[in-house]
Amino acid sequence: MGILLPLTMGAYLLLSLAVGASAPQLRSGWAIAVLADAAFLAAWYWVLLRLVGRRERYVQTASAIFSLQTVLAAPGIVELWLSQWRLTDATARSSSAVAMLDLALMLAVTGWTLIATSYIVRAALERTVMLCWILAFAQMVAEGMLLSATYSGY
Repeated sequence: MGILLPLTMGAYLLLSLAVGASAPQLRSGWAIAVLADAAFLAAWYWVLLRLVGRRERYVQTASAIFSLQTVLAAPGIVELWLSQWRLTDATARSSSAVAMLDLALMLAVTGWTLIATSYIVRAALERTVMLCWILAFAQMVAEGMLLSATYSGY
């Protein structure tokens, strides 16, 4: 299997767990949600590549996905901090500018994730852009549902 996948998955897990440890507003259960998310991503791409007959691309694809998730952690952390601040601070809660900034950042991170994920999927599957966008979107929706089920703060 090589070292790339364990390194990228480890970086993603460590950074995500560090975020949970450094953000006091995150409730207990964050670690379980992070582990469930990593297992889900690994399984999702293993099944997808197996279904389309591209098993040999699993390590490359999963490594790219975990690398992307690690890189996107920086703007994701900022968005998480902003949304938590908006929910817990009375002044921020009443500010429409803070709400708009939070929404804009959330949309930017989500859009960036969708675009980058679809490029990775397209490289792995060699299918149409539209199909890869749909698959990336399906993965993001399923991942969100899993996180909502495993972590009450999501």
